[in-house]
Amino acid sequence: MDPSAAIRQCYDRWFEAAVAGNARPFGELLADDFCYVDIFGVVRDGAMYRALVAEVPGGSVVMTLGEVEAASLGPLVRALGDYTVKGHLADGKDISSHTRFTSIWSASAGAWRCHSHHATTIA
Repeated sequence: MDPSAAIRQCYDRWFEAAVAGNARPFGELLADDFCYVDIFGVVRDGAMYRALVAEVPGGSVVMTLGEVEAASLGPLVRALGDYTVKGHLADGKDISSHTRFTSIWSASAGAWRCHSHHATTIA
């Protein structure tokens, strides 16, 4: 499978879980060394990211994936893309943005895992 299509499928699964406030799929999607830098500059590991997802009230957030371009870098894949988010966390924090992202993924035994995801708000 083309790496762009594979990573798009992973992000489709990611977004479906995130908007539902369902942290369970991230146990499979995130590598043990996962690092996330969000639009506010907060750095989170996998456990911290799953806790953040659990703060999303189901149905209160809409995420729409835009472009995804992926390039193989030996055993890794670098993805570049964009997405929009509209909504608030349970504490009322507005997380609405149009975001550009870069991420690093690897595949092992047919399962894709994200090692890093860095998000920046598009001005």
